[in-house]
Amino acid sequence: MRLIDWMLTLPSALAPDFEQATRAIEQEYTMSFVMSFERNAEARGKAEGMLSILQYQLSRKFGALPDWVDTRLKQADTDTLVLWSDRILFADTLEEVFEVRN
Repeated sequence: MRLIDWMLTLPSALAPDFEQATRAIEQEYTMSFVMSFERNAEARGKAEGMLSILQYQLSRKFGALPDWVDTRLKQADTDTLVLWSDRILFADTLEEVFEVRN
């Protein structure tokens, strides 16, 4: 179904009917037509959103961010971004947010 959707562009007037028919099929067969690449794209989108929010929070709390912060943020995985998002709540300095703890 995704291949067909990718290959054909529906007229905008038909798009709502197509979406409704797709939802009906998904409900009838109790499965979602989500491909692995879509799940990966969704995960990347979540990580990018987390990164954006954390950058915003850091700059609001600490002002202009030095280059090393941007580098650390862009290299971080999702779990690390979550950890730093928690630490920012109580940190008094940027270093406290990013410090390595054992």
